[in-house]
Amino acid sequence: MAQASYKKTVMMQIDDLGREGYITVTAAPTTSGDITITLTPYGEADEEFTVSVQDTDSESDVAGKIVTEIDGDANWNASSEEEEVSIEHADGDKFSIAYEDIGETGTEVDIDYEWRELPANEATLNFNTDILDDTILGDDMRSRLPGLIEWDVSMTVLYDQEDEIVGDLRDAFVDRNEVNIRYLPNGESGWEGPTVIETFDLSGGVDDLETIDVNLLSAGELEDYS
Repeated sequence: MAQASYKKTVMMQIDDLGREGYITVTAAPTTSGDITITLTPYGEADEEFTVSVQDTDSESDVAGKIVTEIDGDANWNASSEEEEVSIEHADGDKFSIAYEDIGETGTEVDIDYEWRELPANEATLNFNTDILDDTILGDDMRSRLPGLIEWDVSMTVLYDQEDEIVGDLRDAFVDRNEVNIRYLPNGESGWEGPTVIETFDLSGGVDDLETIDVNLLSAGELEDYS
C-alpha cells in the first residue's frame, strides 16, 4: 500500500555541530590516566574538561565521570544513561565536541549530535547519472555508458525567525558546513547521506507565507535508513 505523503519527514544533522551532543564510551580504559573533552560553543572559545579514569572503570563509570566534570560547570548540562552522555549548553547554544586520550588510557568514544526535523512543506529526492558517449567512428548506432551517480534533495522550508533550525541551516550554508540529511517518505524509513547546501533562497509575497527554497547536493554515498 502506498504511503501518504503527509507523513514524509526530512531531518537534518549538521556535521560536527549541534544543540545537543552525545558521547558514547565504546571502550573502557586499560590504563589509568586522563582524558579530555573539549566543548566549543559556536563562535566562542574552547572549554576543556579533564577527566581522570582508572583501569578498573567500566564504560558506564567513565560516562558518569564525564558527566560529573561537565555538569559541574554552570555553562553546561550533562546527564548519562549507561555508557552514553548527553550534553547541552545552558543557553541552548550550538557547539562542537572533541575528545583526546591524553593519558593513553585506551578509552575510546563515539561523538554524535541530534537529528532535527526540518519544517518543510515540500521535498524531493532526485537521482541522476552522467551519460558517457562511447561511440566509435564508423559505428552505425550511437552507444552510451552510465557514468557517475549523484543525488540531491530540494525542499521548501517555512520561514520562522524564532525557529532555531532555520538559523542553523543558514549558518551551515554561510560557513560551508556539511549537512547530513535523512529523507523519510513514510516518516520512519528511507535514505540518509551527507550533503552541501547549494542554494538558500527566501521568497514570499503579501498573500503568501515566507518560504526558503533549499537545494542540497550529495557529498557522499546515500544509504538506506530504517
